[in-house]
Amino acid sequence: MPNAIQWSPSMDETIISARDARVSWDDIARAFGVSRNSVVTRGRQLGFGRTPLPFGPPRPPRATRPKRQKPPSFTDRPPLPAGHPVSWDAITAGTALAGRRYPCVTLQQLLDGAL
Repeated sequence: MPNAIQWSPSMDETIISARDARVSWDDIARAFGVSRNSVVTRGRQLGFGRTPLPFGPPRPPRATRPKRQKPPSFTDRPPLPAGHPVSWDAITAGTALAGRRYPCVTLQQLLDGAL
């Protein structure tokens, strides 16, 4: 297993000043004689972000597109009441009850004891 790199304050200053001068991670690693991954990891510990610095002239900002509206979902509507023709037909399709209406019981039938 390779030996751990002992980072000194002067090496940290070199990394910071090199990145501020837009020197690539590869060039910094070559100068120290270590792997690029070691220098990138140390750079992140020093506060440099994951994204590389832009090399060359800055790009103009991108035009943003308006966000698309989501289509309405089946869960965005209230539930259908019991016996609704849409749900009743879906439940009874292919059964002996297909084509028949929902057996609706009225309050009056319950009170009269007709059932």
